Amino acid sequence: MKSIITNIVAAVFVAGLTIPVFAAVPGTGSVVAADQAKAPQYTCPMHGEVVKDAPGKCPKCGMKLVEKAAAKSEGHGGCGGGGCGGGGGHGGH
Repeated sequence: MKSIITNIVAAVFVAGLTIPVFAAVPGTGSVVAADQAKAPQYTCPMHGEVVKDAPGKCPKCGMKLVEKAAAKSEGHGGCGGGGCGGGGGHGGH
């Protein structure tokens, strides 16, 4: 009886080591491996659909990609609360 319990405990332990841990990516509805969820992602302030794993330039407009968390806190393209096009609002977009 002890050997059966020992084998079950060992099997659960080994299974726990081999099963990848998954985490939800906030705001996306996606689930990815936990180590990928921690990796920073970079996006274009003007083209939110452009997402890269490393900093660089946007292939659409050439703007510098910013870390995804930083891009969200900056608002519309990092222009602050007043908008880019003057006159408040969304500055023409």
